[in-house]
Amino acid sequence: MRPLRDYLLDTYESADPRRRNRAVDSPIVIDDRGGQDLLSFCTMTVRVPDSNGDTLILSIQDIPLTEQSRSLIEDQGGNIREFAGGYAAELTLSVKSVTFIRKLARAIGQTTGRGKRYANPNWKWICPRTAASLERFATVLMSYRAERSSNRMLR
Repeated sequence: MRPLRDYLLDTYESADPRRRNRAVDSPIVIDDRGGQDLLSFCTMTVRVPDSNGDTLILSIQDIPLTEQSRSLIEDQGGNIREFAGGYAAELTLSVKSVTFIRKLARAIGQTTGRGKRYANPNWKWICPRTAASLERFATVLMSYRAERSSNRMLR
């Protein structure tokens, strides 16, 4: 079974020909940003302090923060910082935090929509994409857990 850090690097950065040193805990970009996505995007990274452990640190820059998403993050023990352009959140999670990640994705996704008002007009594009990236991340963690479980059963 691959360690969590390797699994995430293989899933999210397989197109990077430079392949980082897997022994170093460096941020792994999970926000599904493409080549033409330069502005108005919510940057999301994850770090895995112990390559063989289950703990990960999720960082979200320029997070579309509402009362609902703030409450979810704070209830999970996350840290929210305000800076000149908006907010950043950092949370310590585990591979079992899939339900929380999906709740956060839903809260961010529901920020915008027909007839809703929100603080930043760019959230119209940012929120659905951020929610989709968080949903994908939750699915990746579920796949990792399933692979790990099946490998344990084979032993």
